[in-house]
Amino acid sequence: MSERSPWSRRRFLGVAAAGTAGVAAFGPLGACSSDDGQGTASSTTASGPIAPSASSTATFPDGVMAGDPRPDGAVIWTRADPSLAGTDVLWEVVDDDGVTIVATGSVVPDDAADGSVRVLVTGLDPDRWYDYRFVSPDDLESPIGRLRTAPTVDSSPERLTFAWCSCQQINDSLYVAQRAMATEPDLDFFVHLGDYVYVNDQETLEIDDYREVYHRFKADPLLQQLQSAVPIVAMFDDGEFYNGVDATGDPARLRAAQTAWREAFPVADLDPEAPVYRSLVWGDLAELFMLDVRSYRDPAVDATDTATPEGAVALDADRTTLGPEQKAWLLDGLRESDAAWKVLGNPYNLSLTRFEDRDDGPPREPGEQVNAGNYFPNEAWDDYPAERRELLQAIVDDGVADVVSVSGHTHVWIAGLLQPDPDDPASPVAAFDFTCGSLTADPNVLDVKGSTPEAERPKQLAIEEIGLQINQHFRYLNFVDQGYGLAHVTPDEIILEFKLVDPFDEAAEAKVGARFVLPRGATDMVAETFDDARR
Repeated sequence: MSERSPWSRRRFLGVAAAGTAGVAAFGPLGACSSDDGQGTASSTTASGPIAPSASSTATFPDGVMAGDPRPDGAVIWTRADPSLAGTDVLWEVVDDDGVTIVATGSVVPDDAADGSVRVLVTGLDPDRWYDYRFVSPDDLESPIGRLRTAPTVDSSPERLTFAWCSCQQINDSLYVAQRAMATEPDLDFFVHLGDYVYVNDQETLEIDDYREVYHRFKADPLLQQLQSAVPIVAMFDDGEFYNGVDATGDPARLRAAQTAWREAFPVADLDPEAPVYRSLVWGDLAELFMLDVRSYRDPAVDATDTATPEGAVALDADRTTLGPEQKAWLLDGLRESDAAWKVLGNPYNLSLTRFEDRDDGPPREPGEQVNAGNYFPNEAWDDYPAERRELLQAIVDDGVADVVSVSGHTHVWIAGLLQPDPDDPASPVAAFDFTCGSLTADPNVLDVKGSTPEAERPKQLAIEEIGLQINQHFRYLNFVDQGYGLAHVTPDEIILEFKLVDPFDEAAEAKVGARFVLPRGATDMVAETFDDARR
């Protein structure tokens, strides 16, 4: 991308006024300068990010993002400096020749939405890459971004490659994992499963407080380069609200946090009351169900031992993390999907995770707790085991095959089998869970006062081995490393990789720490680990 001449407002106007050249640029719709985002497109090739100039950083301080690919377009996004309030910002979607404008228009930054600029671009060709850019009235240009259109619903794509990640903190860690994702070959989009920001539980209360946090996190240039190079499919966790958020929180604070999140991402609906759970269809190859596990959930259970009255609350049959409407939507969607692979974008791990297993399985005495034990202290699906069992049993009963959950939140890498009842050897494998570690180290478990990383590493490896022995449905466990997950999807198999990155090494490159192969119809996974990738 850096080899071609930069776009500009004057260049756009020159092309538009060039007679037959203008007709060729606009294509058959002609009136692409309207604000409705309609246009047509021809072929393009993927190209890498470019660093923003000083002028674009001041004018468009958060860079650019494209999100939620559709067969006919995508949402493109930026945030304009307050000085552009009330002015028209030009947007352009351009073919890879750098001249042919296939869709364009102008939009006024939404001052009531933190100056965010979002356009739902439609009318593009399916299964294609395009470049896009925003231009201020005084010709200051944003970085060039790339958007991706999805294949048509009735098509049969041969491949899909996506990354998934979560948990990026501002601390001593570097955003080198984000840089590595930006350079992954053939990446169609990346899924961010939340904790994109971490707010202050006591001080981030009002809408402007939440906006300021996003401004700080989005200022990182490596994050901006990733987001300009690769489309995002985003969901929140609790870092975007406050620690442990659930449906019972203060309504005004929940609304402020929801509003700030929607303003900060390329999602189409700014209404904080509208559902954010949604699905993305990639022809008949894959359907991605993005789950909201925070907005409708019952409070988490702090106690971890089900032998105590406080811990036993987690086992209550009516507890929910999805809420009834989302759960019905998900079950209907899984049942009706024509995709070869059904993927759950799951902000926290679906795998049952215990420090102590006290359920010997069937036959159980009357009243005996199902899946009794002492659980990993991580408010996630383990706080809603009855609903998890209901979901997995429905997948089995409805004959839904090839379901994979990509998850985040825990800062721990987990790969495991999902069964309605993991303590029952006869319980069928309904799905698979792949939980990525964090993008940054928080905490750095090798940094222990009075010790050294060399002394702490064997201790962590021993804990991992014990965890695998207790949780027999696990195939991989890693408490130490950071990075992201990568999924290679084809009609015959899905290969999932855990890409490990040392966040304290500014020259770090991502290395495959583990690889898992799932052929269609699999009931277990082929796992391969690479210890030399670990820090």
